[in-house]
Amino acid sequence: TLLAASLLADSEAEEIDDPLDLIATARADYGRLLAALYSEGHYGGTISILIDGRESADIDPASVPADVKHILVRVDPGPKFRFSAARMRPYAPGTDLPPAYRDGLPAYSSAIKDAAQAGVEGWRALGHAKAEISGQDIVADHGGRSVESLIFLESGPKLAFGELHLNGQDRMRAKRILKIAGYRKGETFDPELLDRMASRLRQTGIFRAVTVREAETANPDGTLDIHVDVVEEALRRFGFGAEYFSADGAQLSAFWLHRNLFGGGERLRFDATLDSLG
Repeated sequence: TLLAASLLADSEAEEIDDPLDLIATARADYGRLLAALYSEGHYGGTISILIDGRESADIDPASVPADVKHILVRVDPGPKFRFSAARMRPYAPGTDLPPAYRDGLPAYSSAIKDAAQAGVEGWRALGHAKAEISGQDIVADHGGRSVESLIFLESGPKLAFGELHLNGQDRMRAKRILKIAGYRKGETFDPELLDRMASRLRQTGIFRAVTVREAETANPDGTLDIHVDVVEEALRRFGFGAEYFSADGAQLSAFWLHRNLFGGGERLRFDATLDSLG
């Protein structure tokens, strides 16, 4: 984990030898290695990065040495900490918290991050589209080798779907896009519906790219507008191929495709094949 987080390890693999770059990389590694220790539940570790015997944090950037001969990274991870309390408030009913965020388990910082995100998603699933993390209180007890974690959430108001704004469509009719997407204005906000909308529009084969995004702020009437940005594929497409079989001879094939014949996603395709040539 530490090697994967270390930029110095990458610099060694890439054979970087510029002293200024190496010192800057070493300084950045303190934070990256510390975050790696936290991710593994070690909150009492010590890190030392020596450049030719000098702690890199103490090297004056204005007096960088002409060259760097040796870099030594020493990490004492210290003991692994465990959750003495893993809490969240307010907690949305039905929230699927990660199993790693539990009392008595190793206090991985990734578990805290995943739990916070799960808490937000729990409120969003109930229609609170603008739920967010409002704060956190994380205390490491070095004597007891434990971490007390409390995540604060702000659920925000329950919202309904507002207007759907389409952007980027050229030949596709807006009403047809709405029907394919299955958008239901006025219903309680549901993030899963947004995922299904994007999937349905991509499956038509008409669009090269589909992005569904929420408005930054809710409307005064308690609704939230949704924006759908699309990039249409080329209207027509053709292709051809040739194969040869020792027993049956050659085969030639070709097709011509119109992706959006009448502006409603209708597809027209012609295929032609010549078999047993020769």
